[in-house]
Amino acid sequence: MLRKVIKEILFFCFYYLYTPIRNTIKKLSKNNFATIIMYHRINDLDDNTMTVDTAMFSRQIEFLKNKYRVISLNQLLKEILEHEKIRSKSVVITFDDGYKDNFTNAFPILKRYNIPAIFFVTTSFIGTDRKFPWDENSKVKFKNMTWEDLKNLLAQGYEIGSHTVNHIDFGKCAYDEACFEIKQSRKDLEKHLEVKVKYFSVPFGKKQNLKNEFKYLMRDSGYKCCLTGYGGLNYASTDVFELKRISIPRTTSLLCFKAYLEGFKRHPQ
Repeated sequence: MLRKVIKEILFFCFYYLYTPIRNTIKKLSKNNFATIIMYHRINDLDDNTMTVDTAMFSRQIEFLKNKYRVISLNQLLKEILEHEKIRSKSVVITFDDGYKDNFTNAFPILKRYNIPAIFFVTTSFIGTDRKFPWDENSKVKFKNMTWEDLKNLLAQGYEIGSHTVNHIDFGKCAYDEACFEIKQSRKDLEKHLEVKVKYFSVPFGKKQNLKNEFKYLMRDSGYKCCLTGYGGLNYASTDVFELKRISIPRTTSLLCFKAYLEGFKRHPQ
């Protein structure tokens, strides 16, 4: 209980005391930033750190709708690459892996509030019963989205991006394997969905999970950007092949979400 109280005090101080001052300074200096947030699963079946329950997700999306400017990844790239300027309070919502609950649970909530998002999927899992390694011993059976689910998301205006074919670690794999994962996943998506795929997100997402030469490989393979997962805020000067994302933790505290949204870090990078 004491630990929880201390956390809430830290969140309060960060969000209500530090954040307004920092954001005012950045706005005056015309150095606004965008926050890209990352989800994996949205369900009420488990209490894993990768999962946000549906009620809390709905509260988070409602808060974003009322307090922030939620834009598509395409819009953010346009502002960075064409205008070299980001409007204040900009947020992009992303999902990784391709879990079925992204379609059954997250999508209806996003649609209700007319909020854009992008879904990065691991193509060899789509339309199959294949499990991610970290789910092998789970008591809950997590389903994957189907190609029809992805087509429905596209039809509703949502974006789809690549998250490799097999969810490999780019920090450990050889160049040839990375080349296959980057290029084949794009081919898979474009074949099944009949759209150009321009966006990529790195599995595992830490700094050690992405070698510099693979960023150039993504660019040369036709992608417009690459998203990581090690936290941080994005400015007009940020390398679009190393865009930072903040992973949203499972929490019962909306204040925790607010703090993470503004760049709160549990551990210094």
